[in-house]
Amino acid sequence: LVTLALLAVAVPPANVAQAGPVDGKLVPPPQGFPRPPVRSRGFLEPIENPHLPVRAPDPWPSMAIVLEGGSAVPPAVPATQVTWDLLGDSFARPLIAVRIGSELKIRNLGRGTPMLTAVGEPALIARKPINPTGEIVLNVGTEPRVIEIVDETTPHLRGRVLVTAAAQLALPDASGKFAFADVPPGAWTLRVFYATGWLDRVDDKLTVETRRLTINPALPPGLTVKAP
Repeated sequence: LVTLALLAVAVPPANVAQAGPVDGKLVPPPQGFPRPPVRSRGFLEPIENPHLPVRAPDPWPSMAIVLEGGSAVPPAVPATQVTWDLLGDSFARPLIAVRIGSELKIRNLGRGTPMLTAVGEPALIARKPINPTGEIVLNVGTEPRVIEIVDETTPHLRGRVLVTAAAQLALPDASGKFAFADVPPGAWTLRVFYATGWLDRVDDKLTVETRRLTINPALPPGLTVKAP
């Protein structure tokens, strides 16, 4: 008498797509990072000091990476709330990225009472100071754009908000590394935003499956951005 043992294997439906992780590291230009333009001439240009070298430029906090495209019918992305900390006379990051329809919460972790306003969009932020430990919440709306936020009382305090329709957003760490945790399978385009615009480079095309995908985008010389 032969006994046949049947092993049941659970197979997910063919129409259920599993997300896969995408990560990588931005590759600096061979010549290194250029120094940002000087906003004011009220001080001397920095010079090399044999005892204390001039601090190298750090563009990572002013960059954001997005994935656009995906499957023919992209999944609905719920609106989220992104927190942006204000540390005294500067933001924790000079650039923050949020999806359209989301909320942006600005927390004042400093000791001052800034009067923030959105350049060209005065109705976006209520005109009142933010007390220490206080916060404001604003809806960025449904139009992709860049919002510049400044302090009426401190001209050098400013930051930018990248509002995008892309479903996948990431910010690089201090070494240029980034990661997207759950990217649905499909064809995607990777773009890099820097300070005021999209970097002038050939955008990376990638096909995401259910396994991890690593990509290291090269940054253009001079970190030039495309014309708007």
